[in-house]
Amino acid sequence: MLHTLKNNKSLTFYQPTTVASRNTFSTSYAGGIAAAPVAQTGLITRTYTSNVNQAFANLQESVLARGMQYVNNSAASKGGFMAENFVADSYNLDAVIKGESGNTWAYVPESHDAASPDVVVLSKRGNTIQEASLKYYKDAVSSVKNQTNPDYGDQVRIIPSDQLEEGKTALAELRAKDIAKGRLPAAKIHQDTLEKLTDRIRTKNGVSSTPLTKEQSIKLANSTKQVDDAVVVDQKKFNEVMDETGITKKTKDAIFRKELHGLGMAAAIGAGIGFTIGFAVTLAQSGVSPDGMKAAMVAGAKGGMESGTLSIIGYGLGRTIGETAVAATTGVLQNLGVQMTENLSKICQMGTMGTMMIAVFSVYQFAKLKIKGVSTRDAFRQVATQALFSLSVLALSLAVQGLFGGVAGVVVSVGVGVVCILYSFGENLHQREISEKVQQLLIEKCKPIIA
Repeated sequence: MLHTLKNNKSLTFYQPTTVASRNTFSTSYAGGIAAAPVAQTGLITRTYTSNVNQAFANLQESVLARGMQYVNNSAASKGGFMAENFVADSYNLDAVIKGESGNTWAYVPESHDAASPDVVVLSKRGNTIQEASLKYYKDAVSSVKNQTNPDYGDQVRIIPSDQLEEGKTALAELRAKDIAKGRLPAAKIHQDTLEKLTDRIRTKNGVSSTPLTKEQSIKLANSTKQVDDAVVVDQKKFNEVMDETGITKKTKDAIFRKELHGLGMAAAIGAGIGFTIGFAVTLAQSGVSPDGMKAAMVAGAKGGMESGTLSIIGYGLGRTIGETAVAATTGVLQNLGVQMTENLSKICQMGTMGTMMIAVFSVYQFAKLKIKGVSTRDAFRQVATQALFSLSVLALSLAVQGLFGGVAGVVVSVGVGVVCILYSFGENLHQREISEKVQQLLIEKCKPIIA
């Protein structure tokens, strides 16, 4: 009899409580929990973009400055000097793009000593990793012959990229002639040069410079010239070389990939938090059963989709409007005499992006409540409560971030979210157990008396 009563769909007093009727921890709270992690992701992207743009600017400035330094030299001579800086700073740009800038760094010694290196690559401890000699002569044979000085030792021998294959062939032929004539020391020198011949510097961490042709080095030389008492830069000619070598595209692509990765991370963080909240709370309300798991999965998927989408919007606003707001905030602080440290800049960024995310979630939640027919007053009250909770989580995260730095703010934000979810899970589980006991009691009371 009891089993029949439990399964009788017409007896509504025993039907499981629906999610909508007792959702005590709305997925809109995900905005507050996800604010710090998403803001941290935005900060990483912003820093990366800034570093890549700075490395690209350094390359342009360095190469042009070298051209100005030797502005009155011949185009071939000036182009050779500018090629040295191009090789060094295109290597540094690649290091920044690949996240290796803290481990290796290339520079031009500008030494005129005999057999001194033209480019040197250092480790983060200042140890020399690689040295390079550059020869940008009129043709491949001239370039490789000027690289055969035994005093260059272990230096890699860089020549224009369009001369590389021909240069290798020329060295192989010279070596063969030496062997045929019994000039073994000369053959060894040509073989050693051949083994070290390249068109770029390349280190074991996968970082390399960008190849440059002889014609492109001449174009670089022609981008600077003396006009009366002033040195004039032809930016159009210079930019042509940046485009031809792929430097400009490489820089833009790296930034685009990082922005796309940041957007994906923001979506993943928001979706993960939204799914966890929706799934956990619904499962606590519905109970562990096939129907309960199904309801939890549906609620989790819905919450994850909403939270992920809103996180993307918040991230996008933070990376656009937020940048202006951050700049304004830091400017005000600096005018007040506050020294902007790296951690303080991070706090400003996290605070700005986090606030925008919470605003996006709040506006969305208010609109959703109004569509469901909730009165403006009640909708505002509920959204205000959720926004206050979210802002409190964000404020706590920023305070901890200020004290400990690193990823402390993210840890606190996620930690608070976990505690809240566990509390809500336990509360809903407890309420469900009480509800089932009451329903059981009602069924017992309603049993028919059979004489």
